[in-house]
Amino acid sequence: MKGDEIKTMSKTMTINDFLNKAEFLIESVSSAHDSVVIQQDGKAVAAVVPIEAYRRLLKSDAPDFLNDLVASAQAGLAKALANYDNEEVRFEHLRTFRKHIKKLWYASEEREDEFRQVLILLRAGLEDFGELSYITPDHLRAFQRVAKVLEQPEITSKTRNEMFDHLWINGINTLPKIPNIVELMEKAGI
Repeated sequence: MKGDEIKTMSKTMTINDFLNKAEFLIESVSSAHDSVVIQQDGKAVAAVVPIEAYRRLLKSDAPDFLNDLVASAQAGLAKALANYDNEEVRFEHLRTFRKHIKKLWYASEEREDEFRQVLILLRAGLEDFGELSYITPDHLRAFQRVAKVLEQPEITSKTRNEMFDHLWINGINTLPKIPNIVELMEKAGI
């Protein structure tokens, strides 16, 4: 890993040293409100920053950041559909889609609007499939239509309800799983 190093304000270390001291450095970043820049071949490739700084960054660049994530999620979904017959490639792109939806979820955690509600539908729908092997092309097209809604500057509750119906009609469950009452009663000794 020659040329790969970690720089803080006062230190430079190899990536191996960082990995060995990661817990300590992360704790230091958190408590001292400092940051660690990771360099590879002399170029900055990543940074460890306190969570407050990360949240400020998300807010300051929120529209562009969210739009980029939406575009990346849609690209992953389109590639999964285009490569549906190649299971390995399809799964790779579905995992990318799921990863970007998860990032959108965390990046929008302070929002309490219909954008967030549409993300809830997408996350719940993806969770319904678990291993992703049961997703059909029709399911992918349904997810595409819903993900397309995330581009809108203003999402109404009517639109959100239409997306819920669209997923449901296409066999995608967005409701939380209800526990089996009989099993719960047996466990409780009733």
